[in-house]
Amino acid sequence: MEKTLEQEFAEYKEHHIYEMSVSALIKFEGRGIYNHKLLKDYKSLNLAGDEKAFYIIDDLYDKYVENDDKSYIKVYKMLWTKIRHEIADDKSYRIDVQYNG
Repeated sequence: MEKTLEQEFAEYKEHHIYEMSVSALIKFEGRGIYNHKLLKDYKSLNLAGDEKAFYIIDDLYDKYVENDDKSYIKVYKMLWTKIRHEIADDKSYRIDVQYNG
């Protein structure tokens, strides 16, 4: 069955939220991002780098899906305001996807 345009946009939106959140945590780890009040529960987590970023976003996403916990979206919005000025407008970003162009 072929996807509708609305379904494709909804799917891409989900990818965007997840991937930009992970990317921003990785990018801003050295700038103290884990001191932010929205991430206080994860500050002392005994992980670092990619592993920590993926763990946190996966945990927040699971809570969002299972319990409609809005923390996932709140963290994304906070991170998006930080990273959106540091990425190129004319480039696509996807974790583990190579783009030619």
